Amino acid sequence: MAMPNAEGRRVLVVEDDDRVRGALCDYLVELGFTAEPAANGNEAMVRFERDQFRLVVADYKMPGLSGLDVVKEMRARDPEVPVLIVSGYAREFAWQARALGIPVLPKPVDFGVFAQMVEGITSESGA
Repeated sequence: MAMPNAEGRRVLVVEDDDRVRGALCDYLVELGFTAEPAANGNEAMVRFERDQFRLVVADYKMPGLSGLDVVKEMRARDPEVPVLIVSGYAREFAWQARALGIPVLPKPVDFGVFAQMVEGITSESGA
């Protein structure tokens, strides 16, 4: 899934649905990023502690740690980490994410909007 020339454009994708995680990772690679998949919050935290990421894309509703819980843990370690929440439950929790300054993209994902959001977030953070 990784592109050799995408160093410094590594994105952590935290999604419990295999198909959605794969689609997001594949699309990020098409956009020129290195996509690192994580199937749950615990796996995401291990990867986050080990590597640096330009962006974290996280599902909101997952078994165990929710995407918002994962983001809060990550931001406790690195307050500047850019994050995008992707969720089918956006209406239920969007206010919580936005209060933390986290953009939310509802599912089903519109990949055109996803690309714009990813490029906007990563360019703001110095990619």
